[in-house]
Amino acid sequence: MSIHAAVDLGTNSVRVLLAKRDRDNLVRLHTYQKITRIGEELKNTGVLQNNAKRRTLNALKECSKLLERFQPVSVDAVATSAIRDAVDGAAFLKQIKDKIGLEFQVISGNEEARLSFIGAVGGLPGVIKNQAIVIDIGGGSTELSYLSNGAQVASSHQLGAVRCTEHCTSPVEMMQELGPTLAEIAAMGDKKVLVGVGGTVTTLVAIKKGLAQYDPDKVHGSKLSIDEIRWIFDHLALLPLPERKLVKGLQPERADIIIAGIRILMLIMDQLEVEEIIVSEADLLYGLIYRQTTI
Repeated sequence: MSIHAAVDLGTNSVRVLLAKRDRDNLVRLHTYQKITRIGEELKNTGVLQNNAKRRTLNALKECSKLLERFQPVSVDAVATSAIRDAVDGAAFLKQIKDKIGLEFQVISGNEEARLSFIGAVGGLPGVIKNQAIVIDIGGGSTELSYLSNGAQVASSHQLGAVRCTEHCTSPVEMMQELGPTLAEIAAMGDKKVLVGVGGTVTTLVAIKKGLAQYDPDKVHGSKLSIDEIRWIFDHLALLPLPERKLVKGLQPERADIIIAGIRILMLIMDQLEVEEIIVSEADLLYGLIYRQTTI
């Protein structure tokens, strides 16, 4: 089996997946993740900050070394919300290509949602595709995707853990952004299974299980009830930031944005009247590799 690679330049982090495809399954060989927060202060300034670009370039140099080590037959590198929105996003991607040799494609929010759906349901064979609603709470945006009459419906919303933290987004503003889409989903009436991907939901599982060291195998396929999510939210919200950074299962670099991410999640679950969510480690990166390897 050939090795394939996917790279995600997201608003909050840089991530890499190296995997082989075995029929309908992906065999994970190696993963990399580094919080670089390229979307820092983007909504205020419209441009990428120099420190954020420096952090991101350093992380991508590490990614390049990984790719040299594993020698994948294909590499699919995509940039999402922050690069989509930044005035100088294209210029930064050119800088990455010139300095590191990695060429990124900027994908739309709807394409991001579509690929997250493919990755999430592909990684959870027990979930029936036409019952799944996949939500991806990122740093700069939140994507929702599902099937309706056999056709995939995808939407992207300007709400993310970083964006909402920096701008103290209110519940009313969140509803203005998400409300119409959630109303459409709720009106479908069918029994749905909520599947969550992204750092907010995976971190919630890590906190619930008290994982001192993040283990994707212990996170993937886990379930979180709305009561468990509310309990963790209340606990974290009461802690000053220095103490929150010490919570087992929570990356210190994510401690300042986790509250906003959970607020988005709880709003979605409350509006859809869903009592639990299945957490998938398989996400956009897996969707990219499924796309590469589909004949």
